[in-house]
Amino acid sequence: METILGSSLPVFVFLTVLVFGGCGVLTGQTLAEGWKPVSSVLAYSLLLGVGDRFLAWGLFGEQLLSLWGFIVHTVVIGLITLTAHRIAIARRMVNQYPWLYERAGPFAWRDRTGITG
Repeated sequence: METILGSSLPVFVFLTVLVFGGCGVLTGQTLAEGWKPVSSVLAYSLLLGVGDRFLAWGLFGEQLLSLWGFIVHTVVIGLITLTAHRIAIARRMVNQYPWLYERAGPFAWRDRTGITG
């Protein structure tokens, strides 16, 4: 399992999922507030992945240049960041344009019913 994750399971759960996942949530929400595109979310996820690998090495003695570790950790952080971005965009669309849109679940919005155009 450690070769797939690039670090031990406790380090992966604590550092990648909790700490950098939390940073990913805040990053996704902030980028959504500025109407930034998904490409920005992916770029920031890569930077968070680099920071995650560095702290895993510096704090816990994990392998710094682990390709699989970087890929797995960055994909997990990226998914968390993309999810937070999409939820924040959906919330922002509904809150900013309440006369046009209504919620259609946590990730989407739809045209408000009863509007004739």
